[in-house]
Amino acid sequence: MSWSTDEIITVPPQYNCQLLFHKATGEQIRNAELPTDVYIVECHSMNETFFDLCRSSKMSNVFDLYYDRFGSGLKQIEMGYGRKNPKLWGYSAPEKKKRRK
Repeated sequence: MSWSTDEIITVPPQYNCQLLFHKATGEQIRNAELPTDVYIVECHSMNETFFDLCRSSKMSNVFDLYYDRFGSGLKQIEMGYGRKNPKLWGYSAPEKKKRRK
């Protein structure tokens, strides 16, 4: 039992979460460019262990999401390695308009 493409888009927002990476690699997990509110979720499903990166303001929201989906397959939730301010993550400065001379 894993996330389908439709579930990745529709289910996490119901729990006030955002699934950033499903079956994340080690490089994605240790990325310091992620926001500080990222959680590393370890799950075990169908003889497979995988790690997801999920954003939420509360760890309890992440727990509810994964426990409802995987039940006892949820093994561990821990803080991620992100260092960016969540309010500024993904923000790009607006384009400056050219001044008329």
